[in-house]
Amino acid sequence: MKLLLIISLLSLTNSCMISTQEEENAGSLPSTSRPTLTILVNDISESAEHVHISIASLRQLLHFDAVNGGTQLATLLINGIGDKQMPWISSLHQADTTVLSRTMNIYRRTKIAQKNRGCMILLDSVLNTWADTLKTKVLLPKTDGYSDANGTFYLLTHLAQAYQAKNYRLRVLIFSDLIQDMPNNTLLRPIKLPPNAEIFLIGASPKVDLQRVFPNNKVTLIPVFDAQLFIQKNH
Repeated sequence: MKLLLIISLLSLTNSCMISTQEEENAGSLPSTSRPTLTILVNDISESAEHVHISIASLRQLLHFDAVNGGTQLATLLINGIGDKQMPWISSLHQADTTVLSRTMNIYRRTKIAQKNRGCMILLDSVLNTWADTLKTKVLLPKTDGYSDANGTFYLLTHLAQAYQAKNYRLRVLIFSDLIQDMPNNTLLRPIKLPPNAEIFLIGASPKVDLQRVFPNNKVTLIPVFDAQLFIQKNH
């Protein structure tokens, strides 16, 4: 039932698109980039107390994605209930602004500039709402005595596969030591994500064999999450 509900959420879209044919002919450059789904996995077990998420930096990254094809955010927790949780999935937001050209007359430039400002105001409002949701649903105290990483990554795999089928770029941010810690179950199983998924680990334990755990993907270890690392890479 959870997986069916995940699929049903995929069609939600929020966009600030060019609204008139005149604007399209006046220098609009619709992005040819695919939308990016960022899947944020936050470990709230006691063993991951050293791992932290910067909302300001995450917001900066999502803002960049929104104006470069579109952005969507999904979140999962590593805790004691694993695959019994319900992921939080935002709507897709696309901030398609229009490039101003020196050849435009002042009326058209003014009209397009107003539309662009409206897109940015809407984007800020959307990101504020997402940030509030993260604070209440994701950035929880790291007090869980168990971590069913296997269960969480089972949901992650199905979520990523569903969005791969929709031709999204996939970015997975895992804030965790990657320690599976459940009664009679301490072995972290391999995680087989789509080959095009970019995986970034923040806080992973050096004891984890990443090649065994992520056999299909290149994994990047980063000590501290910083949006500029991703933005500079895509410029």
